[in-house]
Amino acid sequence: MPVGKPFEPSGSPAASTSRHGVRVELWLASSTVAPGEWVQVVVRTTNLGDDAAWASPGSCDSSGTHVQADVSDAIPRGVAQSGNAARFKEKAVRDSGIRIHDFQPWSDVRRDITGGRGTVWAECTPSWVAHKLRARDRTVERFAWYPSWNFHRDEMPLQPLPPGTITITATWPFVSRGERPVLVDEVQPPVDLISLTVPLTITGAGPSTPSVPELVDRALADPEWAAWVDEDADRSSWSYVWVTAWPGPDYPDHPLWAGLTDLDPWGIVTLELIQGEVGMPGTRGVIHLDPWTGEVLDVALQ
Repeated sequence: MPVGKPFEPSGSPAASTSRHGVRVELWLASSTVAPGEWVQVVVRTTNLGDDAAWASPGSCDSSGTHVQADVSDAIPRGVAQSGNAARFKEKAVRDSGIRIHDFQPWSDVRRDITGGRGTVWAECTPSWVAHKLRARDRTVERFAWYPSWNFHRDEMPLQPLPPGTITITATWPFVSRGERPVLVDEVQPPVDLISLTVPLTITGAGPSTPSVPELVDRALADPEWAAWVDEDADRSSWSYVWVTAWPGPDYPDHPLWAGLTDLDPWGIVTLELIQGEVGMPGTRGVIHLDPWTGEVLDVALQ
């Protein structure tokens, strides 16, 4: 589903904060969003002072403004586990990276569609990046996000979010005022995040697919996997849990992902458990599940 026209804010912001002579304001296109709709945010950052304000964006192609969604409260948590099973579930959920999601700059979302070019924001040096907001100047930036959770923080397979309330946070990484800050003994100046938060309500029906915690519960309901997880006291902690997915045969489109190329949830979810260093001999177990139903497809224990 395309992101649509850019949101043009009007009236008072949904949230506003000021610190270090910098005011950050955030407007939401809507305080509610239905499944299948994009969320659009506008952030206006204003330098209220008579000298420059500096931020540390971290890269030359970033203004430093960062917008994130914490989806923790909208993710179904499944059932309470105990013992080794509880520790495995905790690590699998944590390693999946489902909690925090970044908004994309609206121009990047459009660029993905149109093939346009991005904007270089920051003053760059070989050793450090700094963004300058001139005296009495302001920036207005647009961001977009498709409400979803992912199987793993480094992977693309996604699922739509169920109804619930999530928290959106915008930050501007303030460093100093006046002259351009410099490195001291090759150490970057400390950053003080100017942050504000707003709630967003996801409405409508859920996606009818299990969340990562619920998928872990389905795995732990398999007698073979559950017995293997529980059989060794040393298995109460693991060095590595991998949660990911890959395409399966004849995998159906999810209606909430219609038109979002390459963003359909994928065909098989893997929970891979390793005790010992990655790449070295050790205890290893792999369980495959169908992400639509939570059905266990196979278990391999080594």
